[in-house]
Amino acid sequence: MKDLIRRTFGGGRPIIPGERFKDRVVVVTGATAGIGRASAVAFAREGAKVALIGRREKEGAAALKEVHDAGNPESIFIRANVADTGEVRAAFEEIKRAFGRVDVAFNNAGTNHSGGGVAELSEEEFDRVMAVNVKGVWLCMREEIALMEEHAASDGAAILNMSSIWGLAGISRHAFYSASRHAVIGLTRSAALYYVSKGIRINALCPGYVRTDATRQVTDDIVKKNVPQGRMADPEEVAAAALWMCSDEARFLVGHALVLDGGTLTR
Repeated sequence: MKDLIRRTFGGGRPIIPGERFKDRVVVVTGATAGIGRASAVAFAREGAKVALIGRREKEGAAALKEVHDAGNPESIFIRANVADTGEVRAAFEEIKRAFGRVDVAFNNAGTNHSGGGVAELSEEEFDRVMAVNVKGVWLCMREEIALMEEHAASDGAAILNMSSIWGLAGISRHAFYSASRHAVIGLTRSAALYYVSKGIRINALCPGYVRTDATRQVTDDIVKKNVPQGRMADPEEVAAAALWMCSDEARFLVGHALVLDGGTLTR
């Protein structure tokens, strides 16, 4: 009864370390490496049943083993390309069969493109980046919301979309990437306004430089020049922010784009 009262009046679930997502079903896209993998493991450590989505079978199997070892053997991996409507629909049909619902989703999958001036970049690159970074987020949100609406008003639900600090500022040689991340923030804020009354909180996460495979080309000199803290973030630091934003601790956070960048945009 106390738990019901807390939820009804906006108090959320009791915060118990190690059980913040106990018995909740969490979807993480782009879960085979980097931020997605670190987040999937972190959710599992907090009691979640995690559905990992990614394109690479071998890496997905390794990530799933790590999630199982972190504490939830019921978690599953599904191979899917988030830019493909049919594959996304099939992935969420599998999630529905396995769990019957979705409580939390972290739409983390993303891609970048080769550098250059906007007039030098190709139409193929534009289509590919937008398909993954924008359409992919929307396709997943559409399926996630359908699996949240029935219970969100009473139990609460949360969606977190991956953007970037370059969704809040320009970056000269990666215009398509920046445009796609700006679009994610617009999509997030608009959806947040529509679904908040249904009990679904929707927010965006905007990291700066993070130590992943995608930033292997970023030198120490670039980091020191651009990041006041003088270092990149570790994927686990971004995962910690993602968990907080999706938890009942952040139940008043709606339509927000959280910057996590070591001071980069503060300059």
